[in-house]
Amino acid sequence: MVTLLEYITVGEIECSNALDGTCILPDYCNKFTALEDYYFRFNMTGADGMYMRVPLAAFATNQTGGNVRECRVEVTYLDVLSSQSQGVLLGGMFFQEFFGVFVNNYTDVMDVTQSARFHVGQNSLYGSYIGNVEFAQGPNPFIPQPDPVNPDDPGDDTSISAVWVVVLVVLCVGLMALLGFSIYKWSKAKDAQNRNINASNVSSLPAEETIAFV
Repeated sequence: MVTLLEYITVGEIECSNALDGTCILPDYCNKFTALEDYYFRFNMTGADGMYMRVPLAAFATNQTGGNVRECRVEVTYLDVLSSQSQGVLLGGMFFQEFFGVFVNNYTDVMDVTQSARFHVGQNSLYGSYIGNVEFAQGPNPFIPQPDPVNPDDPGDDTSISAVWVVVLVVLCVGLMALLGFSIYKWSKAKDAQNRNINASNVSSLPAEETIAFV
C-alpha cells in the first residue's frame, strides 16, 4: 500500500514502518484529492458475493497546531510477526461513512448470539458501498501509469511538435523546388547565351571567294 500512496501523492507521503506506524502528508488532506479515488474492499464470506467498499479518504484527517499543517492517514503498519497485526480493526473513522446495528438473538437463552449489520451512512462523502455489483477491472493501481496528455497544457501537447515537423518538411520541399527551378532557369539562360555567341561568330566569318575561269 505504501507504494500506491507514494505514487498517487507524487512521493510526498512519508510512512513509518514501525509497528502501528501511520502515514503523513505535508499539507491539508483536501490538497491530495487522489486519496478519494481508492478504497479498501472487504469481502463477506458466504454472503453471495456481497462486499463492502471502504474509502481510503475516510481514514485521512488534518493535523494542526503551531506550525503543523499536515494530513495524517490513520492506516497503521501491520507486522506479520506481531500478534496485534493478525486482524483488521475498523475504528471510529470507519463509522463516519457507515453505521452499524447489533442484533442479539435470544431464541436459545443458553446460547445467545450476536450479529452486526452495516449500512452506508446517509452523509457518506466518499462513495462508500455495500452490495454485490461487479465492475470492469481497471488498471493495476500498484503499477504507475503514464500521465494523460493535457490538451490545455502546451508542455504536454505533442500535436505542436507534429505541426512543426510538417511545417519544416513543407519548407524543405519548397526550397528544393525553388532551387531546382532556379537551376533550370539558369541552364536555359546559359544555353540561350551560347546560341547567341555561336550565331555572332558565324555571321562574322568571311564569305568564300568565287574564282571564275574564263
